[in-house]
Amino acid sequence: MLTAVSRPWWETRWCIALALVLTAAPLLWPAIPPLTDLPAALVRYRGMLDAGVGSGAWCLAQRRPCGADLLVMGLAPLIGLVPTVKLVAVSIPVIAAAGMLWLSREAHGRVQPVAYLALPFAYHPAFLHGRIDVALAMALALNMVALWMRLARKRQARAGVFVVLSAVVCVVHPLGWASLGVMIFAAELVRARAVERDTVRRGWAESGWRAAVNCLPIAPPALMLLAWRPGGVDGGWLAALALKPGWVLGALRDRWRLLDWASIVLVVLMIHRSYQDRRFVHAPMLAAAAVGLLVLLVAVPSGPGGAAMATAPYAIVLALLSIRFNARVPQRRRAELAWAALAFLMVRTVAGTASFAAESRDWTRHLAALDHVPRGARVAAFVGQACVQPWRTPRTEFLPDIALLRGIALDRAQIVTDAPCTDRPQVRTLAQALTDLPRTRYDLIWLITPGQIDPARLGDVRLAWSDGRDVLFALPHARPPR
Repeated sequence: MLTAVSRPWWETRWCIALALVLTAAPLLWPAIPPLTDLPAALVRYRGMLDAGVGSGAWCLAQRRPCGADLLVMGLAPLIGLVPTVKLVAVSIPVIAAAGMLWLSREAHGRVQPVAYLALPFAYHPAFLHGRIDVALAMALALNMVALWMRLARKRQARAGVFVVLSAVVCVVHPLGWASLGVMIFAAELVRARAVERDTVRRGWAESGWRAAVNCLPIAPPALMLLAWRPGGVDGGWLAALALKPGWVLGALRDRWRLLDWASIVLVVLMIHRSYQDRRFVHAPMLAAAAVGLLVLLVAVPSGPGGAAMATAPYAIVLALLSIRFNARVPQRRRAELAWAALAFLMVRTVAGTASFAAESRDWTRHLAALDHVPRGARVAAFVGQACVQPWRTPRTEFLPDIALLRGIALDRAQIVTDAPCTDRPQVRTLAQALTDLPRTRYDLIWLITPGQIDPARLGDVRLAWSDGRDVLFALPHARPPR
């Protein structure tokens, strides 16, 4: 009589559900997710909703990734703009985490303990920067790779499905589509290479050809790129290349340098040990996909805050997901690794929750200045930053855009520094910005973390509000607040 073999606890539905809840937890508290670019995105979404254009016309007019825009267009009339944006932001790490666990299951036949080490990478720097389009596209691409492996025995059905799904990912963000193609091509390449004829493996050229043919259903969205306006950096590919080692090493960069460095070192040691310890084996398709993403990272030019930084953490994710114990390792050892991985996830969740809560409090403190601004007032905003950015990158660059949602006339806020920056010559000092300010066009000057203020540069102004760090000055012709 056959007896059912119980699954280990890390493969059960309750454990997977707990992991997904932990992944969502850091963003549940803040009313507005404190992501750097999100205030600017909120203003764009408000303009989109007020314009009342159709989804297709909006995407064509923008000539930019618009996946999140379409979600907002569909949901905001039902639940409101800010709740919709929060729902989308919370969903992205959950979708990414679900894709990681699904991919582990498809590659190994069951969820591996080490897969839980990968989940914190759902909060990668590109997402924290507010690049929700590229973060959503990368999360979807990871799920699509799992689906591709799931449908390996149904090639005709898979081809039809991926003609549609690859287009969806490309609409969300072209980098997601490019990453999807690279991951699948690399996986198909090693799969084709593994086939032997008379104990001789296929050659690389033949394997590459077969992999390319299998990837043809993903190719049609390349035509969509003709209408896309990519970003870049001054200096081109070489200038961007110098930034990319930092993107890999800073794949868990958030608020606390020591914790973030310790976390990435732990992950690197795990990957290194898996290749040194014979108790571990690797899924070659996922290992190849990780290498493919690193190649894509090197090949794509992109500057600070650019979309390409999202490929670095996903290369690490794929390297982790490729790892499993061999069949001879006892269950007790597997459970020990599972507990360690779950503890790592919990530590990163607690740290992420505390970080977002602190950032949300900072945003609330900064935005208190708007309570002293009359509706319709014209505001010039300046956000102070240091020449050398700290480990915790400030997320206030676009925060003044929230004023536009409250009916306050605001030009795009300017980033300013105390002194000239040799590596950021385009950024002006606060003194220069105040000297060049056309004062007749504004009623108030809003300074966020301004640093040193030269009274001589302020001219004839009166203090309207201050909390000791941020300052609101009224120009002589300004109307008093209501």
